[in-house]
Amino acid sequence: MRSISFMGVLILMVQLLICTGLQAQDQDRPFSTEINAFLERDRVSFPKKGGVLFVGSSSIGGWVDMEDRLRDYAIIRRGFGGSTYSDILLYLHDIVLPYRPSKLFLYAGENDLVQGKAVGSIITTLAKIHEVVKKELPYTDLYIISAKPSIKLQSYQAEIAELNRRIQAFALTQPGTVSYVDIYNAMLDPDGNLKPGLFISDNLHLNAAGYDIWEHVIRQFL
Repeated sequence: MRSISFMGVLILMVQLLICTGLQAQDQDRPFSTEINAFLERDRVSFPKKGGVLFVGSSSIGGWVDMEDRLRDYAIIRRGFGGSTYSDILLYLHDIVLPYRPSKLFLYAGENDLVQGKAVGSIITTLAKIHEVVKKELPYTDLYIISAKPSIKLQSYQAEIAELNRRIQAFALTQPGTVSYVDIYNAMLDPDGNLKPGLFISDNLHLNAAGYDIWEHVIRQFL
Protein backbone atom coordinates (compact mmCIF):
# COMPACT_ATOMS: atom_id res chain seq x y z
CA MET A 1 0.00 0.00 0.00
CA ARG A 2 1.33 3.41 -0.97
CA SER A 3 2.12 5.56 2.03
CA ILE A 4 0.52 8.99 2.30
CA SER A 5 2.98 11.80 1.76
CA PHE A 6 3.61 14.47 4.34
CA MET A 7 1.88 17.00 2.08
CA GLY A 8 -1.14 14.71 1.78
CA VAL A 9 -1.39 14.41 5.55
CA LEU A 10 -1.08 18.18 5.89
CA ILE A 11 -3.90 18.75 3.39
CA LEU A 12 -6.13 16.27 5.23
CA MET A 13 -5.44 18.01 8.54
CA VAL A 14 -6.28 21.41 7.06
CA GLN A 15 -9.51 20.06 5.60
CA LEU A 16 -10.43 18.54 8.95
CA LEU A 17 -9.76 21.82 10.74
CA ILE A 18 -11.90 23.70 8.22
CA CYS A 19 -14.78 21.25 8.61
CA THR A 20 -14.52 21.42 12.39
CA GLY A 21 -14.48 25.20 12.27
CA LEU A 22 -17.56 25.28 10.04
CA GLN A 23 -19.39 22.93 12.39
CA ALA A 24 -18.51 25.17 15.34
CA GLN A 25 -19.77 28.21 13.42
CA ASP A 26 -23.06 26.44 12.72
CA GLN A 27 -23.40 25.64 16.41
CA ASP A 28 -22.84 29.32 17.22
CA ARG A 29 -25.39 30.28 14.58
CA PRO A 30 -28.70 28.49 15.24
CA PHE A 31 -31.05 28.06 12.29
CA SER A 32 -28.07 28.05 9.93
CA THR A 33 -29.87 25.57 7.65
CA GLU A 34 -32.88 27.86 7.27
CA ILE A 35 -30.76 30.97 6.85
CA ASN A 36 -28.54 29.30 4.27
CA ALA A 37 -31.66 28.31 2.36
CA PHE A 38 -32.75 31.97 2.27
CA LEU A 39 -29.28 33.02 1.09
CA GLU A 40 -29.32 30.39 -1.64
CA ARG A 41 -32.73 31.61 -2.76
CA ASP A 42 -31.31 35.13 -2.90
CA ARG A 43 -28.41 33.96 -5.03
CA VAL A 44 -30.86 32.52 -7.54
CA SER A 45 -33.18 35.55 -7.54
CA PHE A 46 -32.47 38.51 -5.30
CA PRO A 47 -35.56 40.49 -4.24
CA LYS A 48 -35.91 44.02 -5.51
CA LYS A 49 -34.91 46.65 -3.01
CA GLY A 50 -37.71 48.63 -1.44
CA GLY A 51 -40.01 45.68 -0.78
CA VAL A 52 -42.05 44.91 2.32
CA LEU A 53 -40.06 42.52 4.50
CA PHE A 54 -41.54 40.20 7.13
CA VAL A 55 -39.07 38.52 9.48
CA GLY A 56 -39.86 36.35 12.48
CA SER A 57 -40.82 33.01 13.89
CA SER A 58 -43.20 30.31 12.72
CA SER A 59 -46.21 32.63 12.51
CA ILE A 60 -44.36 34.32 9.63
CA GLY A 61 -42.78 31.16 8.25
CA GLY A 62 -46.13 29.37 8.29
CA TRP A 63 -48.04 32.15 6.57
CA VAL A 64 -47.62 30.38 3.26
CA ASP A 65 -50.22 32.41 1.35
CA MET A 66 -48.93 35.79 2.52
CA GLU A 67 -47.52 36.65 -0.89
CA ASP A 68 -50.84 35.77 -2.53
CA ARG A 69 -52.94 37.65 0.03
CA LEU A 70 -50.74 40.74 -0.25
CA ARG A 71 -50.04 40.41 -3.95
CA ASP A 72 -50.32 44.15 -4.47
CA TYR A 73 -47.06 44.58 -2.56
CA ALA A 74 -43.50 43.35 -3.13
CA ILE A 75 -43.49 40.92 -0.21
CA ILE A 76 -40.31 39.31 1.13
CA ARG A 77 -41.05 36.63 3.74
CA ARG A 78 -38.23 35.39 5.94
CA GLY A 79 -39.76 33.38 8.77
CA PHE A 80 -37.96 30.58 10.59
CA GLY A 81 -39.83 28.59 13.21
CA GLY A 82 -38.61 28.71 16.79
CA SER A 83 -36.74 31.98 16.36
CA THR A 84 -36.51 34.78 18.89
CA TYR A 85 -35.65 38.47 18.80
CA SER A 86 -32.06 37.47 19.59
CA ASP A 87 -32.02 35.32 16.46
CA ILE A 88 -33.39 38.17 14.38
CA LEU A 89 -30.62 40.40 15.75
CA LEU A 90 -28.04 37.74 14.91
CA TYR A 91 -29.14 37.51 11.29
CA LEU A 92 -29.84 41.17 10.52
CA HIS A 93 -26.89 41.30 8.12
CA ASP A 94 -28.07 38.15 6.35
CA ILE A 95 -31.83 38.50 5.89
CA VAL A 96 -32.71 42.12 6.65
CA LEU A 97 -30.11 44.74 5.73
CA PRO A 98 -29.26 43.46 2.21
CA TYR A 99 -32.88 43.87 1.03
CA ARG A 100 -33.09 47.55 2.00
CA PRO A 101 -36.87 47.24 2.47
CA SER A 102 -39.21 50.21 2.54
CA LYS A 103 -41.06 48.56 5.44
CA LEU A 104 -39.84 45.96 7.92
CA PHE A 105 -42.30 43.92 9.99
CA LEU A 106 -40.90 41.89 12.89
CA TYR A 107 -42.66 39.10 14.75
CA ALA A 108 -41.25 37.21 17.74
CA GLY A 109 -41.69 37.07 21.49
CA GLU A 110 -43.46 33.81 22.21
CA ASN A 111 -40.35 31.68 21.88
CA ASP A 112 -38.37 34.23 23.88
CA LEU A 113 -40.76 33.85 26.82
CA VAL A 114 -40.93 30.05 26.57
CA GLN A 115 -37.11 30.00 26.70
CA GLY A 116 -37.31 31.87 30.00
CA LYS A 117 -36.19 35.30 28.83
CA ALA A 118 -37.39 38.21 30.92
CA VAL A 119 -39.56 40.85 29.29
CA GLY A 120 -36.97 43.53 30.00
CA SER A 121 -34.28 41.49 28.27
CA ILE A 122 -36.49 41.02 25.22
CA ILE A 123 -37.11 44.77 24.98
CA THR A 124 -33.36 45.42 25.26
CA THR A 125 -32.77 43.11 22.29
CA LEU A 126 -35.56 44.79 20.36
CA ALA A 127 -33.95 48.17 21.04
CA LYS A 128 -30.66 46.85 19.65
CA ILE A 129 -32.44 45.71 16.49
CA HIS A 130 -33.99 49.14 16.11
CA GLU A 131 -30.62 50.81 16.64
CA VAL A 132 -29.03 48.83 13.82
CA VAL A 133 -31.98 49.29 11.47
CA LYS A 134 -32.14 53.02 12.14
CA LYS A 135 -28.42 53.37 11.43
CA GLU A 136 -28.13 51.08 8.42
CA LEU A 137 -31.61 51.58 6.91
CA PRO A 138 -32.58 55.17 7.76
CA TYR A 139 -35.40 55.19 5.21
CA THR A 140 -36.96 51.92 6.37
CA ASP A 141 -40.10 52.06 8.51
CA LEU A 142 -40.07 49.51 11.34
CA TYR A 143 -43.24 47.74 12.49
CA ILE A 144 -43.32 45.49 15.54
CA ILE A 145 -46.16 42.96 15.51
CA SER A 146 -47.44 42.17 18.99
CA ALA A 147 -47.05 38.67 20.37
CA LYS A 148 -50.25 36.74 19.76
CA PRO A 149 -52.50 35.00 22.28
CA SER A 150 -52.97 31.25 21.86
CA ILE A 151 -54.62 28.28 23.51
CA LYS A 152 -51.37 26.37 23.99
CA LEU A 153 -49.54 29.23 25.70
CA GLN A 154 -52.33 30.32 28.02
CA SER A 155 -50.00 29.91 30.99
CA TYR A 156 -47.82 32.66 29.46
CA GLN A 157 -50.65 35.10 28.85
CA ALA A 158 -49.64 37.48 31.64
CA GLU A 159 -46.07 37.64 30.27
CA ILE A 160 -47.33 38.04 26.70
CA ALA A 161 -49.61 40.90 27.73
CA GLU A 162 -46.75 42.58 29.60
CA LEU A 163 -44.40 42.12 26.64
CA ASN A 164 -46.95 43.73 24.34
CA ARG A 165 -47.40 46.66 26.72
CA ARG A 166 -43.63 47.17 26.77
CA ILE A 167 -43.36 46.89 22.98
CA GLN A 168 -46.10 49.47 22.55
CA ALA A 169 -44.41 51.76 25.07
CA PHE A 170 -41.09 51.36 23.25
CA ALA A 171 -42.73 52.27 19.94
CA LEU A 172 -44.17 55.41 21.51
CA THR A 173 -40.67 56.52 22.54
CA GLN A 174 -39.51 56.25 18.93
CA PRO A 175 -42.04 58.43 17.05
CA GLY A 176 -41.79 58.24 13.31
CA THR A 177 -39.41 55.26 13.29
CA VAL A 178 -41.31 52.44 15.05
CA SER A 179 -44.97 51.44 14.87
CA TYR A 180 -46.80 48.93 17.06
CA VAL A 181 -49.02 46.47 15.18
CA ASP A 182 -51.62 45.14 17.61
CA ILE A 183 -52.84 41.73 16.46
CA TYR A 184 -53.23 40.61 20.08
CA ASN A 185 -56.45 42.51 20.83
CA ALA A 186 -57.78 41.85 17.33
CA MET A 187 -57.76 38.13 18.19
CA LEU A 188 -59.93 38.67 21.29
CA ASP A 189 -63.71 38.98 21.50
CA PRO A 190 -65.47 41.95 23.18
CA ASP A 191 -65.23 40.15 26.53
CA GLY A 192 -61.46 39.81 26.22
CA ASN A 193 -61.55 36.10 25.46
CA LEU A 194 -59.69 34.44 22.62
CA LYS A 195 -61.91 34.17 19.55
CA PRO A 196 -62.65 30.53 18.65
CA GLY A 197 -61.50 28.77 15.51
CA LEU A 198 -58.24 30.61 14.84
CA PHE A 199 -55.71 27.77 15.20
CA ILE A 200 -54.72 24.49 13.62
CA SER A 201 -54.81 21.31 15.71
CA ASP A 202 -51.73 22.21 17.78
CA ASN A 203 -53.62 25.20 19.28
CA LEU A 204 -50.55 27.36 18.67
CA HIS A 205 -50.20 28.07 14.97
CA LEU A 206 -52.77 30.00 12.99
CA ASN A 207 -55.22 28.67 10.45
CA ALA A 208 -56.72 30.68 7.58
CA ALA A 209 -59.23 32.39 9.89
CA GLY A 210 -56.40 33.49 12.18
CA TYR A 211 -54.45 34.90 9.26
CA ASP A 212 -57.58 36.70 8.06
CA ILE A 213 -57.36 38.76 11.26
CA TRP A 214 -53.64 39.35 10.82
CA GLU A 215 -54.11 40.44 7.23
CA HIS A 216 -56.86 42.90 8.19
CA VAL A 217 -54.66 44.53 10.86
CA ILE A 218 -51.43 44.55 8.86
CA ARG A 219 -53.05 46.05 5.78
CA GLN A 220 -53.67 49.20 7.79
CA PHE A 221 -49.87 49.71 7.89
CA LEU A 222 -49.08 48.95 4.26
